Amino acid sequence: MAQAAYAYQSSARRTHRQERETFAQPDLRVLPGKGSDRARQAALSPQLQALFGVLLFAVLFLSAICGVRVAFANATLQMLIETQSINQATIEARAYGTELEVAYSLATNPEHIQELAAEQLGMTPDEQVEYLRPLAGE
Repeated sequence: MAQAAYAYQSSARRTHRQERETFAQPDLRVLPGKGSDRARQAALSPQLQALFGVLLFAVLFLSAICGVRVAFANATLQMLIETQSINQATIEARAYGTELEVAYSLATNPEHIQELAAEQLGMTPDEQVEYLRPLAGE
């Protein structure tokens, strides 16, 4: 059986070789052309290339300067807005402080205290007020 398998493999190999030999490879040749001309490839002269590089650098430099200027303008505007909000908060705090001063002066005024005591608590002041004075020896 091993001989049959060997015989089959060897006959298959021979058939494959024969088929390969009968199919000829296509004949490919490279045709010579004009080739690439270095002078035509360099469409711009070195002076124009240098000028283009300088112009490109100038445009990039100017755009960077403009970008920095816009960033500074934005920062200035943000600072102005923040300053206005702080000023508004200061004005409100001063107005509230003034209201507190008025409320404090009203709350510590003895006449106002007597009015509140009479109106809300129904208290009346005595007709005669006497003060106790302790003697120095007692």
